[in-house]
Amino acid sequence: MISTIGIPTIDPALDREALETAGNLYDSAVACYAQGRDQQAESSFRRALYLFEKHEGPNHPDVAQVFINLAMIYEDRCEYGAAEQMYQLSLRVMEQTVDDGDTNIEQMRLGAWCRLGAIHRIRGEDGQAASFFHRTLAHAERIFGRDSMEVIEALNQLGMLGEYTGRFDEAEGYYYRALAVLQQWLGPDHPGLALIYHNLGGLEEEEGKR
Repeated sequence: MISTIGIPTIDPALDREALETAGNLYDSAVACYAQGRDQQAESSFRRALYLFEKHEGPNHPDVAQVFINLAMIYEDRCEYGAAEQMYQLSLRVMEQTVDDGDTNIEQMRLGAWCRLGAIHRIRGEDGQAASFFHRTLAHAERIFGRDSMEVIEALNQLGMLGEYTGRFDEAEGYYYRALAVLQQWLGPDHPGLALIYHNLGGLEEEEGKR
C-alpha cells in the first residue's frame, strides 16, 4: 500500500473559491487601470497572478494574460525593461501551453510580439523591432488571413518604423494596406480609421520636409 503521508488533500471547493477570488481581483485591476489608478491595478494583478499560478498552474493562459496586463502598466510608466520582462514571461507561458490553435492565445501571442517590437523601436533598436513586427505579420497572415483585423497592428507598427527610419515609400505602403483592411471591416467612415489617417498625415508632413 502506498503511503499518503505528506500528500495534501485538495478541496475542489477551496480551488473554486480561490479562482473566483482571482477572477474578481483581475476584474478589479482592469477597472482600476481604465480609471488611471495604475498602482492599485498592479497590486490587484499581482494578487490575481499568485492565485492563478497556485490553483491553475504556472503555464495556464490566465497567467500569460496577467503578465501582459502588468507589461502594459510598465509600458505606460516608460519602465521598458520591466515591460519587456513581463511580455517575455507571457510568451514563455504560451510556449508551454497546448493551445491547439486557440484564437485567444494566438491573439495574445501576436500582441506580445508586437509590443516587444514597439519597445525595441522606442529604444532605437530598429533591426530587433523589425524582426518582431515581421514575425507578427507573418503569423497573423498564416493563422487569421491577409485581410484579417489581426494584421492591422503589425502593419501600423511597420509603417511607423519605416517613417521613423526615413523609408517613407515603405511606410506609406504599410499604412495604406492597414487602412484598406480597416475599411473592409469597419467601413470608410468609422472613427477607428482615425489613427491610420493621422499616421498618414504625419508621413506626408515628413515627406514634405525632404
